[in-house]
Amino acid sequence: MRVVFKAREDRSSSMNAVMLLGILYGEYQHISSIMLQNKSLKDEMIGALFSREKSSVIREESSYFALEGMDYLIWQERNNRLSEESVHEVMMSVGEKSSFIPSGDRDAPGLYPEETGRLQLAILNILEQIADLVLFDCGALPDTLSRGLIEYGSLQVICLQQRKELIDEVMMERGIDMTRTFFIITDYDYSDIYNTKNIARLYGIPESRIGVIPRSKELENSVSKGEVSKFIKKNINSKVGSKNYYFMKELKTTGGNLLSAVNYGA
Repeated sequence: MRVVFKAREDRSSSMNAVMLLGILYGEYQHISSIMLQNKSLKDEMIGALFSREKSSVIREESSYFALEGMDYLIWQERNNRLSEESVHEVMMSVGEKSSFIPSGDRDAPGLYPEETGRLQLAILNILEQIADLVLFDCGALPDTLSRGLIEYGSLQVICLQQRKELIDEVMMERGIDMTRTFFIITDYDYSDIYNTKNIARLYGIPESRIGVIPRSKELENSVSKGEVSKFIKKNINSKVGSKNYYFMKELKTTGGNLLSAVNYGA
């Protein structure tokens, strides 16, 4: 099943949600996942998943040498050569049963015509045959690919911050199919008046359809250092009273509720 993550205002919120949940599913529930970003986001996820040194190598190779990641898969699909073997060639392991596919950074004239979105959709179809979940970060900018992902049966996850004006705007938006939508409140503060219980009550949404990612300075540091996987592995079995117990407890609950929403829409 493919799940498309969209950010409202803070474009990094959807990226963080994809990484945290993708790695969590592999480490905690042994569910395989492939994480990737829309090409328009320029592979921002690389710097959060890999060390600075490795990130530099990945970017250099995808800029100057052979086609990498989604670049390579798009080329394969355009030439009717795409296969599961092609996908495994570009998958990069980031944890137990979780992988990442970079977008690639080639900008050759004519390489990405208007049909790029359609080609990426075709690629996602084969990714679903390889992994239990395909987690796709679309960022904050709406485009043809984002709309296509939702139209063709994907569950959409809308990531937003805990502000009344923003929550009002999203909840009142026309055209949202609530049966195929899950919400994640980022930088979550349970003491805020707009907690999940009140949001569910005010807008008539099941609380199980609202996940949270609590505010965490340690997570921010891990993202900046390319150590998100290390952060999850270190804290996944946190005990009551430990520094990151609350964070992991809420992340696990969010992951479980998201899986239920995915299975409901399957």
